Amino acid sequence: MTTTASISTPTTTTTPIARARASSKARAVRGGRVVRRCGGHPSSSRDVETETEIAVAVEARAAAAVPPPSRREILSAAAAGLLATSSAIAAEDEEGVFVVAPPGASSSSSSSSSYPTIAAAVDAARASSLSTATIRLAPGTYPERVVIPPASSKNPTQALAIESAEGVGSTPGIGDEQAIAAAQRCVVEHVTDDPYEATFEVAEDVVGGVFLRNITVRHSSPSVANNYAVFARPRSALRLDGCDVSSATGSGVVGEGADVTVAGCYIHDVKTHGVALYGDLLGEFG
Repeated sequence: MTTTASISTPTTTTTPIARARASSKARAVRGGRVVRRCGGHPSSSRDVETETEIAVAVEARAAAAVPPPSRREILSAAAAGLLATSSAIAAEDEEGVFVVAPPGASSSSSSSSSYPTIAAAVDAARASSLSTATIRLAPGTYPERVVIPPASSKNPTQALAIESAEGVGSTPGIGDEQAIAAAQRCVVEHVTDDPYEATFEVAEDVVGGVFLRNITVRHSSPSVANNYAVFARPRSALRLDGCDVSSATGSGVVGEGADVTVAGCYIHDVKTHGVALYGDLLGEFG
C-alpha cells in the first residue's frame, strides 16, 4: 500500500527542507525515503529527500507555533529559583549572593567583600551572567534611591532579589510578626527635594523579575505625579513579600503597565494610594 503526505508551500529559501515544503505534488514513503511520484515511478535522485528532513520541518513548524512564556510564567519560575537560593545560610562566598552593609556598620555586619551601597550591589549582579542573584542587606538604615535596570545581554532574564539578611528563605504571610520585625531592622529610605524619585524603581523591560523581601521602605519626594515609594515601569515584573512600605508624599506601591504582586506586606501612612496599578492589568502596556 502506498502512503502519501501533503507538504506546505513556502517559497523563499533553497534549503532541502524548504524544497520539500515547496513541492505541491504527492509523495510516497518507501523504505524510509520519500520520493516524488510521476506516473507511478520515482523521479531522479536530486528530487529525493529523506523522511527525517520532513519530520524536522514538521517539528520546526510545531515549535514555532508554541508561544513564548509570559512575564507571569517567568516571574513564577524566577521566584521558585530565588527562594531556593535564599534558603541557604548566608555566606560571604555564597555563589549568587551580594552582601551589603549600611553606612557606619560594625565589623560584625560588614566585611571586606561587602558592597557599600545597594546600588553598587545591583550593578555587580547585573554585570554577572547569573540566572538568579540575591542582594542581602545587613540590618541598618540605607539612605539611598535604588534604580534597577534590565539585566545584561549575558542573561537577559536574570531574576534579582533584594532582601533582609534576617528572615532568609521565608515568604511571610499577613501578620507574621517575625517577618515584620526583620523588615523593621532593615530600612531603605529616600527623602529628597527632587521630584519624581521613588525609593525603589524598576526600569522598563525587567522581565526576569525583581523581588523585595522583608524590607522597610520609606519615601518622600515633592512631585504632583509619579510620586511613589516603589515603582515598576512598563513591561517589568515586581514582587514584594513581607515589606513595610510608606510614603509621606505619594503612593506606596505602583505599577504602570507592569506585572506587580504584593503579598504579606504592611502598606500604611501614604499620602494617596496604598497600591495602584495603571495600564493593562495583565502587564501589557500601550
